[in-house]
Amino acid sequence: MLGTEGQAVCVDCHEKDSQGYKVATVMRAAMDTLGFQIEQAEAMLKKAHQAGVEVPSEKILAISRARDELTQAQTAIHTFSADKVLEITAKGRKEAAVALAVGASALKELVVRRRMLIIMVVLTLIVAGLLVLYIRAREKGQA
Repeated sequence: MLGTEGQAVCVDCHEKDSQGYKVATVMRAAMDTLGFQIEQAEAMLKKAHQAGVEVPSEKILAISRARDELTQAQTAIHTFSADKVLEITAKGRKEAAVALAVGASALKELVVRRRMLIIMVVLTLIVAGLLVLYIRAREKGQA
């Protein structure tokens, strides 16, 4: 409903060059940016969680706090103050950035874990192969 495109109600009363039109554009952009960052953080943390990487619960709460800020920004729209909406969404973006950083860190940990797994599997196969060669050499020596 907020904005200047599609079925936004702002365009019913505000001309394209008016201050209200500009405020609506700024508020919509701020809300969309915060919403996008929250979605990105949730996707990252979900991927990490599904892969078995533990993420501290207090860091997961950053997404909840960002969602709370988004809700407050939606409420602040009715003040018709772009500054107020920008202030609230800035707080939300900080929380979303924390969650994004945690998600990125968790995914890096996942990469490290997978590399270590590959290294351990290769070393295990080398040791098993050497053990097979050793056993065959001992059997030939006894025969």
